[in-house]
Amino acid sequence: MGNEDLFSVVESITARDLKELVAVKGRLVGLEKKKGALEKQLAAVTQEIEAIRKLVAKRWAKRSRNLPLAGAAVAQRSAQPSLASLIVEVLKKEKKALGINEICDAVLKEKHYRTRSKDFKAQVRVLIYKNDKGLFKKTAPGLFTLA
Repeated sequence: MGNEDLFSVVESITARDLKELVAVKGRLVGLEKKKGALEKQLAAVTQEIEAIRKLVAKRWAKRSRNLPLAGAAVAQRSAQPSLASLIVEVLKKEKKALGINEICDAVLKEKHYRTRSKDFKAQVRVLIYKNDKGLFKKTAPGLFTLA
C-alpha cells in the first residue's frame, strides 16, 4: 500500500469511524487481559486436579498392595476350607476341650490357615460363641468341644 493509498484511506475515515475503532480496540484489549487471567486460573485448577489425582493414586496404591486381584481373591477363598470346618477338624483330632488360644494356634500352625484379620482370636471367639450351626459346645469357662 503506497502513501497515496494510505492518505486516501485516512481521508475517508470519519470521526465516528475513529471512535468506533477506539472502542473496539479497547474492548479487544480488555478481552485479552481477561483471557490471560482465565488462562492463569485454568492452569492453577489443572495443577490442583493433578495434585489430587496423584494423592488419590498414591493412597489407593498403598491400600491395594495388600489386596489380591478380584479373581485371586475368589481363588484364595475357594482354595482354603472355611474357618468353622478347620476348627471342627482341630477339635475332632484333639478329642478334648480346648481354649480359644489353643484352637487359634492349631488352626494357624497345623492347618496353615491364611488370614488378614487384625484380631484373629476375636474372629474365632465370635464364631464359636455365636455357634449358628450348633457345632460347638461349651464344657467349662473358656473351653469348647464338638457338640
